[in-house]
Amino acid sequence: MKSPAFEVYRSSQTRPVTIWRVLLGLLIIGVCWLATSVLAGLPALLGADTDVATYFASRLGTLITLASFAGIWIGVWIASRLIHKEPLADVLGATGRLNYRDFAKGFAAVAITSLLSEILIYGLEPRFERTDLPFATWLIFAIPVLAFCFVQTSAEELLFRGYLPRHLANRFRSPWVWALLPSVAFICLHLSPGMQASQILLVTVSIGILTALMMFTVWLTGNLGAAFGIHMGNNLFSFALVAHQEEFSGLALFRGVPVNEPGMSGWFAFSLVAIGVVCVSLTALLLLHARSPLRISNGS
Repeated sequence: MKSPAFEVYRSSQTRPVTIWRVLLGLLIIGVCWLATSVLAGLPALLGADTDVATYFASRLGTLITLASFAGIWIGVWIASRLIHKEPLADVLGATGRLNYRDFAKGFAAVAITSLLSEILIYGLEPRFERTDLPFATWLIFAIPVLAFCFVQTSAEELLFRGYLPRHLANRFRSPWVWALLPSVAFICLHLSPGMQASQILLVTVSIGILTALMMFTVWLTGNLGAAFGIHMGNNLFSFALVAHQEEFSGLALFRGVPVNEPGMSGWFAFSLVAIGVVCVSLTALLLLHARSPLRISNGS
């Protein structure tokens, strides 16, 4: 089964795709990302009395952390121009531009299912409270949060659902290579050494199924628009509305059940996984069903 839109997207390179070019491009992207990450952490590193964890959990630290993902955009732009001899716009889609209508639909679908997710999680464990962030302050930070959350989410999509799959698909026809490898790398970035088995299960399955949906939308449409919107909606909800991780609660209005507690039971983790599966499935239904008002394009 082929997607005409993705066939155009994966084969639109102006220069032959080789493994060494892809690896060199990844090196450039990694260096740029590392550079902006170091810049983001300089205030904490240079301040003798500043705790690094406290700094990154603060409102300013959270915004700077999100902004540091601009390094990926810079890296993909440099790699596209110098290594692949093509404009950055070609990575966005087969048409050379982002599909903003699909972006809006992806964002709206996730906003709906995120609300459902909160209701279901509250049903599991009714822990939901207001943070100490004043509403006026939240409004002041709303525009920067929107902007930098877009930078962070779009950068990850640009790399893991755009640059890597597109070039790998040009070289390898099997989705087990061009879709699975970038997805596994993306999931691994969300794992940490101290996680328990239940937490690893939660992260792997929850992020894995969302990643699969975003990758499928790219395959269907030949464009990153829907994937940008899905990721943006998911993360913005967590950063600005309901935080489930203390380190990301500095800009959120509400605080929900922590999902990264060391003592999380296997039953609770499994229940969260089930909620994730249900909500991502509903998101897919909203975006793909023929009669859905949020149905995304097929790239035609």
